[in-house]
Amino acid sequence: MKNTNNASQNALRSANERANALTKECLLEALLRLMKKKKFDQITVTELVKCAGVSRMAFYRNYSSIDQILKEHFESIVEALSASLEEEKYRNDMKLWYYDMFLFLKEHSQVLEAILEATEGQLVSIHSISKSLGLLKDDSQRVKYQYEAFSGAVRAILSEWIKNRCEGDIDLLADICVSLQNLCS
Repeated sequence: MKNTNNASQNALRSANERANALTKECLLEALLRLMKKKKFDQITVTELVKCAGVSRMAFYRNYSSIDQILKEHFESIVEALSASLEEEKYRNDMKLWYYDMFLFLKEHSQVLEAILEATEGQLVSIHSISKSLGLLKDDSQRVKYQYEAFSGAVRAILSEWIKNRCEGDIDLLADICVSLQNLCS
């Protein structure tokens, strides 16, 4: 009897996870559609859930505010990029990683453009990526300032590139990022 209950609970949990994932996807797509028509801070939960075809309860089961939708998706992008640093093909070729990073970000440009709009042009922190790159080797003041310079420069490059609809020579941008990283090493 206990195994049957566990199996039922697991099936229900799995169904809920799939339903929540679908709700989140619908909310993101609806938010992106609405942001084409009006400013982010003018979008209400009521119009978002109506556009997404979900209930307010479904919205609040997943998020406490509209900006959390963008924050969650940005965090998943950053996590994917940080995880990719572990791949063997990038161990000795950071230019390839930066190149692939720009391609990956281009695939997610719609969400990134929405984040830039919602944050008034300020791409949120990329701290975890910089940390994964091993730039914070110690607590010295020099290293901290080098890290801040690197982070700020990469954030500015990414923000400008995204604002320009991901146009530009990705090979050149990858070279620039490697050069900036080398300055911090």
